[in-house]
Amino acid sequence: MRNHSRFLLRSALILFILLPGIARAQDHTTSATFLPPADSTATQSGKSGGGVGIGIKGGFLYNSLRFNDVSQVYNGRAGWTAGLFFGGNRDGVVGVMGELNIQKKSSTEAVTGIVTNLYYLDIPVLLRINIGSHSTGGVSVYGIVGPGFDFKTGDSISNLAKIQTYETFDVNLVGGLGIEITRFIIEGRTRWGFRNIAVTQGTSEEVKSRSFALQLGVRFK
Repeated sequence: MRNHSRFLLRSALILFILLPGIARAQDHTTSATFLPPADSTATQSGKSGGGVGIGIKGGFLYNSLRFNDVSQVYNGRAGWTAGLFFGGNRDGVVGVMGELNIQKKSSTEAVTGIVTNLYYLDIPVLLRINIGSHSTGGVSVYGIVGPGFDFKTGDSISNLAKIQTYETFDVNLVGGLGIEITRFIIEGRTRWGFRNIAVTQGTSEEVKSRSFALQLGVRFK
């Protein structure tokens, strides 16, 4: 519990520091670039002009660890993800979307039953392709792909005798599909870890992370 509290406080502090700058950039970009003139066709047709956008998403995350050493077997375990997104060009076909998420990735050692929880600040930068309505009042199906950068903010292991320790940074490939109905979002995504996250000394052991997330969200603008 102490590790969980420390992780949440640390992640909240990071988000608190970064969020004002994101909000200022959001307002500046929207007013300077994305808002159409008052007499434009988009305004006359009632289009919402929410191309930059900002919102929240969160939900279930299932994580697994892949070891190159076949004697090490870890079973996947349920965790969670939550955070905010900005961008995506909801009013267009192609856009760039950034996110700030906090995540809990868990796994269980198959023989001993030791549970490992890894906590991350996750920052993906994603290309988003929209198919369907370009108005926030309609329905759009979208695909996302791009890199994700994970910064470990904490960990907890159910047994005091740690059998594995993990690096503080990981890089992932993120891919997924979602549907946005008016301002409500349902999304599934998969992440493939590129880096060996095992901290080893004098061994060739490699551990890579893979996860699947099912999220719900809402767009504010």
